Amino acid sequence: MKTVKSFLSWAFLAVLLLCALSVIRPYWNRYWIHKDMETAAVYGTKHSEEATMGMLLKKMQQEGHKFTEQNFVIDKEANNKVTITLQYTDRIGLFGVEFKKLPFTLTASAKEIKEYY
Repeated sequence: MKTVKSFLSWAFLAVLLLCALSVIRPYWNRYWIHKDMETAAVYGTKHSEEATMGMLLKKMQQEGHKFTEQNFVIDKEANNKVTITLQYTDRIGLFGVEFKKLPFTLTASAKEIKEYY
């Protein structure tokens, strides 16, 4: 009886850990997507919008995200300020069951800094 109780306790702990990881995953992904967007915004201050979009899409594909050009809005102003916006929906789910959809809107911007020494 003691081994069954111990096994059930470990199984419950494993399921609890899986649940926690499935809740944290969308926020973890959002953080790293935003970091990649910030990198692309800095890159965009020195390059064209098309080159920035290509770099951003390549980075997202390397990370395993399935975003397309339609998901991103890149705005480059005359003073080389670049703003990148992304709207997407992520899901919280476990074992193929979806519990909640989470809409995210991420914005990253960078401005060219010219320093003279």
